Amino acid sequence: MKTLYAPYLTGAPIGSYCGGGVAATPDVLVLSKLGIPAALYPGSWSQWTSDPSRPIATGSDRGCAVI
Repeated sequence: MKTLYAPYLTGAPIGSYCGGGVAATPDVLVLSKLGIPAALYPGSWSQWTSDPSRPIATGSDRGCAVI
């Protein structure tokens, strides 16, 4: 599993989110078991987009790795 995540382990903080906060949880669990700290945003995409003042990046240059 560590090999699978290796391209994304750049030393930057890791945050995991999904559409509603459920599907992202296994990522955080696996990373934790590998000794890699990661945070879960439980509100996820549905909560983030419900506030129009929050920024949303689009396109290929999002400033972060997307797994």
